[in-house]
Amino acid sequence: MDTDFGLKGKTTFGGTSNKTAEGSIKVMDSGQINAASTVAQQPYLMGYLAVEAAVKTINGETVSPVVDVPANLITKESLKDFLKE
Repeated sequence: MDTDFGLKGKTTFGGTSNKTAEGSIKVMDSGQINAASTVAQQPYLMGYLAVEAAVKTINGETVSPVVDVPANLITKESLKDFLKE
């Protein structure tokens, strides 16, 4: 059965949530979609920095009202390196 509906190479797909990024990474790697990139968040780092800020607050230290957690841009070119991590 033809599953690309004649759209192979003509559509764009991307994601930002961790589950969506995992799915798009798998289909990018398999060649099922021709995605330019996707974004993978870092949930472990998000949690770590949140706990760190909470502990500082409890200890009376000043914390920034904004904590930036960088996301990873995953392209076809960087996909193999990302999968090694």
